[in-house]
Amino acid sequence: MSILFQIALAALVIFSFVMVVAVPVAYASPSNWEQSKNLLFLGSGLWIV
Repeated sequence: MSILFQIALAALVIFSFVMVVAVPVAYASPSNWEQSKNLLFLGSGLWIV
């Protein structure tokens, strides 16, 4: 059980680092925002769950 928790925690930390980079890049230009809006919302929803 402990190993499963550690893997889940590591996945959350890695995903958080990806979101820290992806969110500002998505907001940086209007064309990227339109293309990546759905992916950004999906990633945010997964992070919350």
